[in-house]
Amino acid sequence: MTYYVFEQNNSGGVFVEPAVQVVIQASSEDEAVKVAVSNGLYFDPEFEVDCECCGPRWSDPYTSDELPKPERSLYSNGILLQLIIEEDD
Repeated sequence: MTYYVFEQNNSGGVFVEPAVQVVIQASSEDEAVKVAVSNGLYFDPEFEVDCECCGPRWSDPYTSDELPKPERSLYSNGILLQLIIEEDD
């Protein structure tokens, strides 16, 4: 399985749930995007929600063959730094 990593930009000056970084184990990028969307991520290329000057909230995923180092601590405003969603979840 491959891990797909989505990074959050603090568009508008804040981070939002579910986490600053979301890591999803999936068999394809399409599957990972579906899981991401079902967990609160969204993609706004037309800047209908996100701040155009700050950029899109969520990055396109990049891949990793290994689970990135787990980070379970909280960001300063109570947002998780990292959420890991594995296939068994």
